[in-house]
Amino acid sequence: MLEFEFEIINESSINLRYLFGGEWFTFNLYLSDEVWILHPFEGILLGNKEMSRLVIADMFTNKTFLVMLAKERILLSNIHASMDLGQQSEQQIPLRGRIEDQPEPADHKDNMDDMDAFIQGNSIEEVIDQEKKLVVSRVTYFREILKRMFMDGLGPNDEEFDKVRGIVKVYEEAAQKLGNQDDLFNHKRF
Repeated sequence: MLEFEFEIINESSINLRYLFGGEWFTFNLYLSDEVWILHPFEGILLGNKEMSRLVIADMFTNKTFLVMLAKERILLSNIHASMDLGQQSEQQIPLRGRIEDQPEPADHKDNMDDMDAFIQGNSIEEVIDQEKKLVVSRVTYFREILKRMFMDGLGPNDEEFDKVRGIVKVYEEAAQKLGNQDDLFNHKRF
């Protein structure tokens, strides 16, 4: 009997089941803003940080789980829990100074240190390239929302649909100004 099962829903969402202590725990691993978020669905995990930390730490040592991540090209360091688990292991503490780190400074001094490290660690081309990728990912994200709204029977002249379409337009304009036309117009528009 396997301790780990998974179902790939799409390229940005994977359902996971992990056997720990004779009980199955269900998680969803989904991509959000270029970071993979691990979200537990069991009440025992949502209400108990220590239990969550134990189950997740054990799952992160499971060979089948690690192989699945490798096959899906997901870096272990790019996975974050959807809830605050308190203590972080040294492996999960991000190194500052690269674009991928997205620091969360505690005060102004930390903010200035992070800004200095960011400036020293990235060329202007890297910063612009990262912004291009971010804007294109937001266009893709909101287009997917539009598609799902459309499939649910909403369309032009619906207030919520038009608001989301307005967001898409803003991101598309920003992407055009950054030079992302090729990435953007490979998809149909609503």
